[in-house]
Amino acid sequence: MSKVEIEYSCKRKKDFVTFIAVAMFFVICLFEVYLIFFLKIQLQQENAMAYSVMKQEMLQMTEILRYRTKMVNPRTPLQECEVMLVTNCLDSVVRFVRRNDKEMTQSQVVAAKDILFQLETYARPWERRLYLFKQKEFNTQPILSKIESKLDQASGTGTVQ
Repeated sequence: MSKVEIEYSCKRKKDFVTFIAVAMFFVICLFEVYLIFFLKIQLQQENAMAYSVMKQEMLQMTEILRYRTKMVNPRTPLQECEVMLVTNCLDSVVRFVRRNDKEMTQSQVVAAKDILFQLETYARPWERRLYLFKQKEFNTQPILSKIESKLDQASGTGTVQ
C-alpha cells in the first residue's frame, strides 16, 4: 500500500496561538461545568443565608414591638384595649415562632413578618400619644341640670311633666 499524503488547505504548525486556542476551549468547558453544578449549590447556600437573615429580622422585630408595647402608658380604658389587642396578637406570633422555629418555611416567615409590620404600624404612633381608637366624651351635665330643675319644680307643685 502506498502512503497517501493528505493536503490541507491551510497548513498549520503547532505554535503558541494553537496552544492558547486549545487552552481557552478547555477553560470555557470547565467554566460551563462550574455554572451547571457549583453555581447551583452556591445559590442554594445564599438562599439559606437569606432565609436566616429574614428569620433574624423577624425575631428582632418582635423584640422591638415588645419594647414599644411595654413602654406605652395608655390613659383611657379604650387605649388600654388597643395596646392589649396588639400585645395579644404579638404574643400569638411569638408563641407560633417559638413552637415551630425549626420547621418554619420561608413563606411562613414572610407571613409572620407581614403581621409584625402591621402591628408596628399600629404601635408606632403610641410614642406620640396617638391612638387609633378615639373616645368621644358625652357631656351629661346640661341634661342632668335640666332633669334636676324639673324634679325641683315637680316637687314644689306635686306633678312631673
